Amino acid sequence: MNPEEYKGPEGDFRARVNALDVKNKPTVWYFPFEDAKLPRPALTAPVCQLCTIYVKQSSNVESLMPSLHKTFTDCYLAPDGGFTGGNWSIASNDPKMAYYFLGWKTRKVCGVHCVEIACF
Repeated sequence: MNPEEYKGPEGDFRARVNALDVKNKPTVWYFPFEDAKLPRPALTAPVCQLCTIYVKQSSNVESLMPSLHKTFTDCYLAPDGGFTGGNWSIASNDPKMAYYFLGWKTRKVCGVHCVEIACF
């Protein structure tokens, strides 16, 4: 359904979302990928999960890159092979934010993996 057409019991969907931001201007994030195809397995999966990790201002992002990458690759350990793929990136307009685009076969396997492996 197109969000512009949705009128639920609480009123206009778009107006309700805009009310969450006092400035009514969304923040735009830019995610550089070596290839635009890299996040596609997550975006086309039955369940697409977008996760973030904020790196403290006092931390060195470069030194944390192996750990940030392992957070993503650990998803391949999902039970029953439920991880369909995806990728991760550091936002180019906020180098302290790591964004993960994760694809899952079901919500159940996503929930089990993220709790048991504690990927996020």
